[in-house]
Amino acid sequence: MTSGSSRFSLIKLMILVPLTLDNMVLPAATNRYPHHQVERKINMEQSKNISDEFICKEVQLRSYVLDDLFQKAYPNQGMYIYHPMYVVLKRCDGHSGCCNSSLSRCAPVTIVYDDVEVKIGSFINDLKIRGWIRVEQHRECSCKPTSKKEKFEREPEVFLL
Repeated sequence: MTSGSSRFSLIKLMILVPLTLDNMVLPAATNRYPHHQVERKINMEQSKNISDEFICKEVQLRSYVLDDLFQKAYPNQGMYIYHPMYVVLKRCDGHSGCCNSSLSRCAPVTIVYDDVEVKIGSFINDLKIRGWIRVEQHRECSCKPTSKKEKFEREPEVFLL
């Protein structure tokens, strides 16, 4: 091997090793989850502007699995299947808008109830019945004082009619 070609090989090696290390070490050091791709960076001013615009005022749509709601309301009722599987409700909750204090949360001011027709089927027998459930809907939101514990806990109530 000539001196010129070994110098060229050494230069290639000096370039390739740092590039390889950058591709291996840098993602591991800066991102614990390499499958998460950062789409954009939002600086503090942009983040504050987004928060300022997302105020607790408008109700937000939320989807809930009917089976989960029934299990909480009627825990010993057995295994049933519900159609539709989901119910979409208008909610004011800890995720519905920003308040100007961490000691406040977005909460309903006005609550109404809607009756929704559902089909309930049993896993045990082939029984399928149509029935009505009453669900809580929020119509107006406002910031209200709260403890951090109850900020995100409140689930909607469902009643069999």
